Amino acid sequence: MYDPGSWFVTAEWAIAQLHTTFGKTSAWDVSGGYRVAAFTPYLSYAQVRGDGNTFDPGLTVSALPPSLAAPAIELNAVLNAQLGAHPVQKTISLGLRWDFMKNLDLKLQYDRIRLGPGSQGFLTNEQSDFRPGGNVNVVSIAIDFVL
Repeated sequence: MYDPGSWFVTAEWAIAQLHTTFGKTSAWDVSGGYRVAAFTPYLSYAQVRGDGNTFDPGLTVSALPPSLAAPAIELNAVLNAQLGAHPVQKTISLGLRWDFMKNLDLKLQYDRIRLGPGSQGFLTNEQSDFRPGGNVNVVSIAIDFVL
């Protein structure tokens, strides 16, 4: 972070090594803004990527008795759906912070999230018509305070 007073820039980079089917996830972001009286417009760019297995052959269905073949096929499909769901997304954010009282600020932010092919990114509670991949727009308003 560099903050000489009227403007600022921040950046970070992280890697999470998970001992699960999801393997490794890396992320980075950079933000900058300029203070004008009680207002601070800012811009951010962030990227998240999963770097692990995206496919596993799973159980060898041909070696199983017929009564277990269908459940094994389903288990293989579930495993590969999980492996293929690595979070991949790129986000551009544009925001405005207003310090309207001591220890209180109001933030308005617009995010444009580009999901990787077949990825749901870090989105949860998807609706029935949601399709992985594509773009998502988010507008948020928040009040931050310090006691």
